[in-house]
Amino acid sequence: MNKTFLHSMLFKFVVMSIISTWLQTEIVTSLGHQFAADRVIGTCIENERYALLEFKAGFLDSDVHLSTWRAQDDCCKWRGVECNNQTGHVTKLDLRYFDASLRGEISPSLLNLSYLSHLDLGHRDYGRQPIPNFIGSLTKLRYLDLSYSTFDGNIPKFIGSLTELRYLNLSYNSLKGTIPKVIGSLTKLRYLDLSRNFVHGTVPYELGNLTNLRYLNLANAGSVKNLDWLSNLALLQRLDMRETPFTEPNHWVDMILRLPKLSYLLLSNCNLSQVTLPYSSFVNSSVSIANLDVSDNNLTSSAYQWLLPLTSNRLLHLDLSGNRLDGIPKYFGNLCSLTSLVMKVNRMVASFPGLLTNLSGCTPITLEELDVYYSRFTGPVPSRIQDFVSLKSLVLANNQLNGTISSKVWELPKLEYLSASSNYLRGVIPEEFGKSKLRYIDLSKNALEGVLSEVHMLDLSNLEHLDLSLNSLSFQLSTHWIPPFQLDHIDLSSCKLGPHFPNWIQTQKNLSYLNIANSSISDTVPMGFWDGWPSQLRYLNLSFNNISGEVGDLSSKLVRYSAIDLSSNNFYGLIPKVPSDLVSLNLSRNKFYGGISFLCQIVDGILSFLDLSRNSLNGQIPDCLSHFKELIILNLAHNNLSGTIPTSVGSLVQLEVLYLCNNNFSGELPLLLKNCTKLNFLCLRGNRFSGHVPTWIGENLSELYGLSLRSNNFFGPIPSQICQLANLQILDLSKNKLNGTIPSCLNNLTAMVEEGLSLEQTLHYYSPAYTSVGPDGRLGGDDYSNYVDYVMIEWQGNEREFKSINLGLLKSIDLSSNNLVGKIPDELTDLYEILALNLSGNSLRGEIPQKIGELKSLLVLDLSRNNFSGRIPLSMSAMSSISYLDVSNNKLSGRIPSSTQLQSFDASRYAENAGLCGPPVTRNCPGDETHEFPNVGFEDGVDEEDMDESSRWFYIGGSAGFVIGFWIACGALLLNRRGRHAFFRMHAHTMDWIYLRMLLIRANLRIIISQKSRSTMITNTSLHTIHFVFVIFSLVIYANGAINKEKQALLDFKASLEDPFGQLSTWRPEDDDCCKWSGVTCNNQTGHVTKLQMTYASFGVPLTGSLGGLRGQISNSLLNLSYLNHLDLSFNVINGTIPNFIGSMTQLRYLDLEDNDFHGTIPNFIGSMTQLTYLNLGYNSFNGTIPESIGSLTKLNYLDLSNNRLHGTIPLEFGNLTNLRNLSLGTSHVRCTVENLDWLSNLSHLQHLDMEGISLAKANHWIDFILSLRKLSYVSLWGCDLSRVMYPYSSFVNSSSSSIGNLILGSNNLSSSMYRWLFPLTSNRLLSLDLSYNKLDGIPKYLGNLCNLTSLALHGNSAVVKFPDFLNNLSGCTSVTLRELDASGSQFTGSLSDEIQKFLSLQSLTLPDNHLTGTMSEKVWELPNLQTLDVSSNSLRGVVSENIGKSKLQKIDLSNNSLKVIHSKAHVLNLSYVVEYIDLSACKLGPLFPKWIQTHKNLSHLDIANNRISDTIPEEFWNIWPSQLTYLNLSSNNISGKVPDLLSNFHLYAVIDLSSNNLHGPIPNVPSTLVSLNLSKNKFYGGISFLCQIVDGFLEFLDLSHNFITGQLPDCLWHFKELKVLNLGYNNLYGRLPASIGYLAQLEVLNLYNNSFSGELPLTLNNCKELNFLNLGANKFFGNVPVWIGENLTGLYALSLRSNNFIGPIPLQLCHLMNLQILDLSMNNLNGTIPSCINNINAMVERRLHVKNIHHYTVAYKSKSSFTSTEFTGTYVDNAMVEWEGNEIEFTSNLGLLISIDLSSNNLTGQIPNELTDLHDLLAVNLSRNALLGEIPLKIGEMKTLLSLDLSRNKFSGRIPSSMSQMALLNYLDMSHNNLSGRIPSSTQLQSFEPSRYTGNTELCGPPITKNCPEDEVLEVLPFVGESESGEEGTDELQIWFYIGGGIGFATGFWIACGALLLNHHGRHAFFHFVDRKIRFT
Repeated sequence: MNKTFLHSMLFKFVVMSIISTWLQTEIVTSLGHQFAADRVIGTCIENERYALLEFKAGFLDSDVHLSTWRAQDDCCKWRGVECNNQTGHVTKLDLRYFDASLRGEISPSLLNLSYLSHLDLGHRDYGRQPIPNFIGSLTKLRYLDLSYSTFDGNIPKFIGSLTELRYLNLSYNSLKGTIPKVIGSLTKLRYLDLSRNFVHGTVPYELGNLTNLRYLNLANAGSVKNLDWLSNLALLQRLDMRETPFTEPNHWVDMILRLPKLSYLLLSNCNLSQVTLPYSSFVNSSVSIANLDVSDNNLTSSAYQWLLPLTSNRLLHLDLSGNRLDGIPKYFGNLCSLTSLVMKVNRMVASFPGLLTNLSGCTPITLEELDVYYSRFTGPVPSRIQDFVSLKSLVLANNQLNGTISSKVWELPKLEYLSASSNYLRGVIPEEFGKSKLRYIDLSKNALEGVLSEVHMLDLSNLEHLDLSLNSLSFQLSTHWIPPFQLDHIDLSSCKLGPHFPNWIQTQKNLSYLNIANSSISDTVPMGFWDGWPSQLRYLNLSFNNISGEVGDLSSKLVRYSAIDLSSNNFYGLIPKVPSDLVSLNLSRNKFYGGISFLCQIVDGILSFLDLSRNSLNGQIPDCLSHFKELIILNLAHNNLSGTIPTSVGSLVQLEVLYLCNNNFSGELPLLLKNCTKLNFLCLRGNRFSGHVPTWIGENLSELYGLSLRSNNFFGPIPSQICQLANLQILDLSKNKLNGTIPSCLNNLTAMVEEGLSLEQTLHYYSPAYTSVGPDGRLGGDDYSNYVDYVMIEWQGNEREFKSINLGLLKSIDLSSNNLVGKIPDELTDLYEILALNLSGNSLRGEIPQKIGELKSLLVLDLSRNNFSGRIPLSMSAMSSISYLDVSNNKLSGRIPSSTQLQSFDASRYAENAGLCGPPVTRNCPGDETHEFPNVGFEDGVDEEDMDESSRWFYIGGSAGFVIGFWIACGALLLNRRGRHAFFRMHAHTMDWIYLRMLLIRANLRIIISQKSRSTMITNTSLHTIHFVFVIFSLVIYANGAINKEKQALLDFKASLEDPFGQLSTWRPEDDDCCKWSGVTCNNQTGHVTKLQMTYASFGVPLTGSLGGLRGQISNSLLNLSYLNHLDLSFNVINGTIPNFIGSMTQLRYLDLEDNDFHGTIPNFIGSMTQLTYLNLGYNSFNGTIPESIGSLTKLNYLDLSNNRLHGTIPLEFGNLTNLRNLSLGTSHVRCTVENLDWLSNLSHLQHLDMEGISLAKANHWIDFILSLRKLSYVSLWGCDLSRVMYPYSSFVNSSSSSIGNLILGSNNLSSSMYRWLFPLTSNRLLSLDLSYNKLDGIPKYLGNLCNLTSLALHGNSAVVKFPDFLNNLSGCTSVTLRELDASGSQFTGSLSDEIQKFLSLQSLTLPDNHLTGTMSEKVWELPNLQTLDVSSNSLRGVVSENIGKSKLQKIDLSNNSLKVIHSKAHVLNLSYVVEYIDLSACKLGPLFPKWIQTHKNLSHLDIANNRISDTIPEEFWNIWPSQLTYLNLSSNNISGKVPDLLSNFHLYAVIDLSSNNLHGPIPNVPSTLVSLNLSKNKFYGGISFLCQIVDGFLEFLDLSHNFITGQLPDCLWHFKELKVLNLGYNNLYGRLPASIGYLAQLEVLNLYNNSFSGELPLTLNNCKELNFLNLGANKFFGNVPVWIGENLTGLYALSLRSNNFIGPIPLQLCHLMNLQILDLSMNNLNGTIPSCINNINAMVERRLHVKNIHHYTVAYKSKSSFTSTEFTGTYVDNAMVEWEGNEIEFTSNLGLLISIDLSSNNLTGQIPNELTDLHDLLAVNLSRNALLGEIPLKIGEMKTLLSLDLSRNKFSGRIPSSMSQMALLNYLDMSHNNLSGRIPSSTQLQSFEPSRYTGNTELCGPPITKNCPEDEVLEVLPFVGESESGEEGTDELQIWFYIGGGIGFATGFWIACGALLLNHHGRHAFFHFVDRKIRFT
């Protein structure tokens, strides 16, 4: 009782205490409120009101947006402010729902709101300021929202002091840095959102402290390495980590499953496919997740195994889109609460009925949304769809669905949304269609057919969107039918609605989009249609019908940003009024009349397209064009408009096309038209314009490619400024009144000079209508239309319309029918690419330019009706392409040159030229009748006396020649005894050598023929057994000593090798345990070393070319590793022969020496290593034969001898290797043969056989032996001479018995006849077939039935078949399985057609270097699995469809076609996620820089070179950079601007090519691991000290030429030990070359041309022994030419030291340069003589192929998706300035063919050495401007390949050698200003040169100079000179026959004498013995 009483009293005391305390508190509070009453207005506390007013003052326009915040009012009633009801303190401030334009700064006055607990300042613009520091002092805050507020800077650490926070939202700002760990201090947080900022780094582990979190959003907030912290957040309900990559978080699924309350899980784009171990084990899947998003993670179907525990019957929404799934598991059908399944953009390659079956596990099926857009599903839409009774939305678009749509679809009771467009669905639409409850139907772009009647529309009362376009549907509806629906969108284009206009459309009052184009309507439009227009209509298209009638007033009928297209109909009347905010209006090809003043009502300035052409409009253009600043296309052509062009045309600053042709415009062109600087096509032809052709056209309209001013009244000269239009392809100024001369600067029209197509310029893109308007009022939408230019051109005498592709290809100039005078400028002949030239109907005079024949592309040439005189140039005979020529009505004379083309034209084309003669005109040229050569006795009509005279002189000459030749031969041998003996001794030795070689060849042939099978067995001495106890004893006593011995052995092994990459850095003597060293493995029990894994790849050494790993030779210390059984030294640079001690390591089971530098023969002792199961000697330099002893290694499973230099026959002993699984013997180096393959049948376990390069020419029945190997799965017989096997098989074996999965038969010269024996080698097990590099001309149809074939290689064949036919032959079951098709370089023709759609499994399609034409099929982009597409270097054309954006391509190469890529959102929709490789070079992406490229985050290779981009590069392009980018090529564009710092923007071993642009500024810093950098041909300036920062030594290519770089070459070149190409030419560099240049040991090219370098060449340069191109020309170097150039740089093929200050003689050592093709020492101060050893330069003597001007460098990088190494090989082509035919010409790709010597402009003396004439391959010799003297060598004529010879300005004397008449190829000759004399020899070439080439030689005579020779008169009276029938002298003919006879006689006499002495040994001795006695006697 006492205890109970005490408890009761205690309870009462506690209750009374609580009551007392509460009363005290209330009293105090009440008194406090009363005391504060004087400071409160209403309930607002005064200092807090002031704080809020100060806060308001920080905002702009605050009086408008914060109008309720008035000083006199209670602040607690202000909008956005809340106070405590009792205390009046402000506790909440919320600006979220104020107008978005409220912006400004946050005032620190908020600190005075000391009771503030809720602060929402989100959705404001604070000017990119950091979050204010004072926020950290608001420590009572429980709610803080700063989202969507443009805050910049880092997430502040003071956030951690706000420990009362429950809600924190910083999302959608520009915050940077990392997430601060202090956020982990906010332990009361329930809501945390840091998403959508620019933070980086790892999500901090401290977030695990936030144990009260319910909501966590870290989307795009860094990366995740460890998710262990997540398991602490047990209360978490929603987790959003989208776009936050999971880099290493293994077992993340386990962490998720530990969150029992988690209902939302969003992991989109988190790199989940990269996580190696997503879970440890399956945990009970009783999870609470209702919404799961794992889209865009590149997942494959293997993900389903870890997805299972994340799914349960609570799952409502599952998003798997944007992955690589190829089906779904059946357990999805058991998710009985699932309402939404999104699987769009996957690679299913599965049937849609199968999908429905797998989803049908529950009853009822709860699914409401199914989206499989673009997922490659096939099959029909089956009746099983009826089971999905809850379905509301079904998206099936862009799949490969075929068959019919089940009528059950239309009976689904809840279905509202159906999209099945872009499939292959066929059949009719059933009547059940009209019973559906659908709101949205899109069945466009299918093959549906049949008729739709009112029954089909019976009950579609809910329908709002209907798209049935591009089907074969026909509508049969009554004229009075009223549909039950009100549609928003109608697209029935290309469906048959006509012939009557569909009246039911007028009932649709909610329409915003109506397209009924091409609908066979031939009717008028009811007036009610125009009057009762839907108020929100945005797009109307009635084009391509036959609609007539007038168009009503449209001005108030369409909403903003609308488009109208009524073109190609029969509308008439006045042009109707249109809305003022129209975007596009096309009324062309109708019958509208009247004026166009309506344009002045369009005032909103958003019109981008206006086409009123081909109507009957009249009046003037109103002067209100200033409204149209967005106008791109303006076409008013083919009307009756008149007056002048208004000046307001200058406001059209976006205008690209202006067509005013064929009207009646007059006056001068307005000056303000020059403001339209984007114009690229201007057509003003067919008007009455007058005045001068404005100069500003050339100065301002630089983008023009087409200019037509034809048929106007322009006068005056052609302005030279026209020449500034570098892009001009079409210039038509014909039929005006122009005078003056043709400008000589026309060769500046580079588009007509340079090769290249410009199809892209004819297409113009504009937005036809904006499909949406954003909430901010801005325009939206991504649809683009295009407009194609056209123009009338006079072509082959007739006017013809060119448009589209034809116009883009055209390059023409028409200046005809003017009053032009003067000559045709020679510069006109530089327009090499011009196709048509018309200068007719002028007053041009003078001769036609001699070089006009160089216009070899010319198709049309009209020079008629001028005053041209002189001859038609001979060069015109080379114009093989010309199809139209007219030179009539001129004053031409002489013979018409002979050619197939010139004689093919009608004679009228040459008429009215009185002096022309020869075919095709009938007039003969003088001498045609009399100029006959005497053919001895062969032709009728030859005078007998003439014949006898010629014969007589022939025989006289022959006799004289015989005598001379005979005695020259005999005399030389008779008079020179020593020479005679030497000659015959050499002759005897030669004969003996030939005889011995023949004997050896015969002996070897006998050995090969007689060789028989034999086997040599090597027996091993058996080993004595060691007693077990003794072994144990030895181990116990000697183990420690033995292991120390092994450690020392390893250290000795290390000491014998070089280790440049530190592979053996862990091998330290001080370490006791060698078993822990890298690459060493020991036995766990004994501690003995058992394995050495020394391959350098295993040490993580990067693959960077041929750097290799360990170097040196193997130490015999390995013998001390007596327990070693595994030795791997592969992929190093170990050299020498295989040491003998290796044969003693008989315990080895595994020996791998692959890819080293071993040489010598494979040693016989290999056969003693009988324990070997693995032997790899591949990729070395072994030679000799394969030892038979290898046959003793009977335990071998793996044998690889490939890629060596072995020869001989494969030994039959290989048949003993019955355990072999892998046998690799082949490479291109192997010269082995197989004569018998019987041994192969013994290898019954063989699975892999590689005999590449081994000749099987004699291996009959080889197919039988292959088929006997039932386990063989891989066979490579590449290059095995299979075409030479006579009997490849004995009989056909059942092909089903073949187990071959991979078969390689490439490079065997096989023709299509091989298919008969290929058949038995193929079966349904065949996966890969390689038939490349043969002579196949098609494929048999049975290849289309290989139902497992996944890879087919046919590249390098001569198919010459149409590609569609080829695909049809593969269209069996192969089309379903084929994944890789490589047919590059196979001469396929035809188009890339729709047949490709059958190949649904294709992953790689490689078709470059074929002859494909036409447009690319849309079906290519719909191939569901396609990852690689290469169609480069074909003739494909057209615009790349936006469907490319729907593909999953990772590699795209469309380069070098005539394709155009238009950029829209659709183009990059999905590509931005997957594409890694883009090559769009030579596709027009310009003129603007394609910003869409920035969306491709996975790019490793980007090439957009030569794309006509004339723009700056956006700054964000450099900043937001794909981290793995390895190759960037922006070259050959017109890009301008500066390049920022690139130091951290590239992956390892990157290539950067920004050459040939207009980039400027200092050279940016670049990554130190760069491999190639090309910044040439830009405007970079400053120094190049940046080179000293590139220290990693990977750089192989550096080209900074053609810039404005100054300063000296820094002395830090020792970094670049891998550099191959260094080009600094054409800059302003100066100073001496640094000594460190000698460290460039790999340098092949050094080009410093045209700088200001000075000093002597550094001696260290002689270390660059790999140099083969050295160009130091045009500098200020001095000193002697170094002798070490010839001694050390022996690889040089080009040496140019021209235009320097070198002195002294030419060093003899240059003759050591055996490979030298180009030697240029011109323009120096050299003296002395030309070295006579010059004939030692073999490359100028012997003809061979020269390709040394091309250099290669290789970059290896890993693909992000495949983790495989990809190699890119770059090329560099040398270039050099060479004086050629008197002019300096730059040689580039043809430099390798040039062989020339230029020693001109020096002080050389002496004679030309006779040895120079031994250089028979020389093409050019220039010795001009020296002091050379003496006679020209008589044998100079033997240099018959010489094209250019300049000996001018020397002191040569004597005659010009007659041998020069044999130099038939000579194009350029200059012998002027010497002391030559005598007659110029007669030849076609020598007489064709100008007399000036011989001037300055006073004693020279004869043609071509006018001075006659003295003997010219004497020859007239010589008795042997006969006369022709006309009485003219026949001297030349008789001399010819005399010389012919003399030559033949000389040869006969010479060889009779020599032959008798050479062939008769005894007679020779007797004869000379007799001669010697006579000589001694005399």
